[in-house]
Amino acid sequence: MQQKTEIKVRKFVKADLTKVIEIVRLIREVENRSFSFSFEPYWEKNQPNVNFVAESNGEVVAFIVGKISKGAGRASDLQLTCTGIPYIPDDRIGWVDMNGTHPDHHHKGITKALMEAFYQECKKHSAIMRVVLYNNDEKLKGLMLDKGFKEFKVEVYDRE
Repeated sequence: MQQKTEIKVRKFVKADLTKVIEIVRLIREVENRSFSFSFEPYWEKNQPNVNFVAESNGEVVAFIVGKISKGAGRASDLQLTCTGIPYIPDDRIGWVDMNGTHPDHHHKGITKALMEAFYQECKKHSAIMRVVLYNNDEKLKGLMLDKGFKEFKVEVYDRE
């Protein structure tokens, strides 16, 4: 009989950084999933203030990181103002910048638990929670809609 794995969500501490970087590397290799930025430079530059990890049997197996900011405190806030996403300069916004789960630990409710922890932290600081996804990530879109997020249709065009 398979034993149920207990998942514990807790605040991210500096000692978790090595394990999180390893999870990001595994996600890129095993799932062929790319992130829009590299984790290490992101962490150094942005110093996110809303960060959680999920542990299974005492081992970090997933993470979520982001930042609560007010108004146009971040470049992404300004970009979204131009794209038509509802935006009020005085709103506090909790941005989910990156999350990931070790490939061996999918389908255990871990991402949902991390999203809920992030959401509760946002509520504690009177912030709305906002996530930006690639439009072809149907799995993550479904999760967001399931968690009560509303979808805003925005298209971005690049020219090099």
